[in-house]
Amino acid sequence: MSQWSRSSRSISAWALSWVVITLFFVNTCTNAAKSDDKAALEAEAVQLRKQAKQQPGNAMVQLQLATTLHKLNHLNPDGGRRIPEAEQAYRSALATWEDTSPLYVNILGNLATLLLNGNNPDIAVAELQQAIQLAKQQQQPAHQSAGLLFNLGKAFTTIGKLSEADAAYLEAAAVAYGHDLSSYGKALAAAKSIRSQAAMQAAMVAKAAHQHFAKQEGLGFLKEVQLESAHEQQKHDAVHETTWIQQADSVDLVWLHFALYRYHHSNM
Repeated sequence: MSQWSRSSRSISAWALSWVVITLFFVNTCTNAAKSDDKAALEAEAVQLRKQAKQQPGNAMVQLQLATTLHKLNHLNPDGGRRIPEAEQAYRSALATWEDTSPLYVNILGNLATLLLNGNNPDIAVAELQQAIQLAKQQQQPAHQSAGLLFNLGKAFTTIGKLSEADAAYLEAAAVAYGHDLSSYGKALAAAKSIRSQAAMQAAMVAKAAHQHFAKQEGLGFLKEVQLESAHEQQKHDAVHETTWIQQADSVDLVWLHFALYRYHHSNM
């Protein structure tokens, strides 16, 4: 067993706190807080660069440097000047990690998101496809790949492959169903079009969520959509599998509302 296999358990707790970055981001920081965060991350990057030079084969240091630079780019893009260095650090970490580790998949996902933000969508597609394939080979739970599939849809959209993008978004929604309301709604909202069966399932999920979030408003248009559904089993599944809904935040319904609103009006 390699040095990194033995230490993967201790590393995972740290690294998984910021891996598989989604492309949806709500910035609630004040300018002062952002400035403080930027200064702290810049100082951290300086120290990590020194450590990386002293320990070029240390995968954890390379990963910390990559994610620190990635956070800085996310917080203050600055023309993407940090992206090449972050990419190199990610690839250095990957070169010393075993691809049988779930963390390897997560690092690939981060790298792909970095590349997509850096206007390299073609390379991002390749990295995401590799990550998704490795996750399947490792027999990871399917819903854990929802973020990878969503970002694959985003990458395909960027390069104009819209049918492939829709397929990725709908697969992301399918694996997120029953596990992650936020990813489920975002994926459906991102898809250019969804079929009636998916829309009916989403309507039932929204109805169950509406019942859970009693004060949530804005679902009046769902009545007509729901009347189109004659699938009682589908209704049963959506209403009774509510644990994932109860664990969600009501704001996650925004994306689901949008997906259903667009579906409803495209079929008027």
